[in-house]
Amino acid sequence: VLYNYYAYDDGTAERAWNINAAGGNVAVKYFCEVPDTLLGLFIHWIPFQFDVSDETFLLRIWGDNSGVPGNELAENFVFHSPAYWCNGYNTFSYYEYDEGVPVDGTFFCGFVQNSGTPLNIGNDKNTNSNPAKLFYKLGGGASWTQSIITGSVMIRPVFKSGKSNVWNDVAGIDSEILNVFPNPAHETLYLDFPMEGMQRIECFDINGRVVISQERNLNGLSSIDISSLSSGVYNLVLSDQNGNTLSRKFIRE
Repeated sequence: VLYNYYAYDDGTAERAWNINAAGGNVAVKYFCEVPDTLLGLFIHWIPFQFDVSDETFLLRIWGDNSGVPGNELAENFVFHSPAYWCNGYNTFSYYEYDEGVPVDGTFFCGFVQNSGTPLNIGNDKNTNSNPAKLFYKLGGGASWTQSIITGSVMIRPVFKSGKSNVWNDVAGIDSEILNVFPNPAHETLYLDFPMEGMQRIECFDINGRVVISQERNLNGLSSIDISSLSSGVYNLVLSDQNGNTLSRKFIRE
């Protein structure tokens, strides 16, 4: 199956993995077969021991330095927070880099956490990429260390792959068929979707948190009540049961 993300894990977490250092860095090694643009990361957070949904981290991407993370390939300043899900197990949260990052060959993707509170990431015990692919650094002045913990941490890089919308499959969907208005919007956001389909509507804030989630079929003009949202920029994502998605950004006045 061809998707526009890479993964070492099998999609299930049997335990958690974390580091507990303020300024700690986590990096997973990947190899890009062809030049592409890295858009963001899927991360699966485990609700274990601590509720860290109010903690923050910054996305990072590094080049290769003889098999360990090297120089940062791009600067990222938008803070993100771990997100937990109540509607199922082994659910990933999506986080966007500030800007798309061109990648080719070996690169390392991950994050730097602000506090020493452990941010528990899902660790798949049925695969074992960590000893060869997972690196961490306990603070800014420390050196990179290769993990000896078995398993595969559930951090997946998401690529542009020639698509205009994150998570489109190979068949894709014409992004122009979705119209969102008014933009900016105040209390009601209208969706003009002339095709029948799309099972889920989700609205993400700038920290990657789901603030609206609805299950419904679309066919024509629909509306969403956004009066409960705070003023700011949001990303609206429509998805169907086959994994096809469409996304639009809008502003809540």
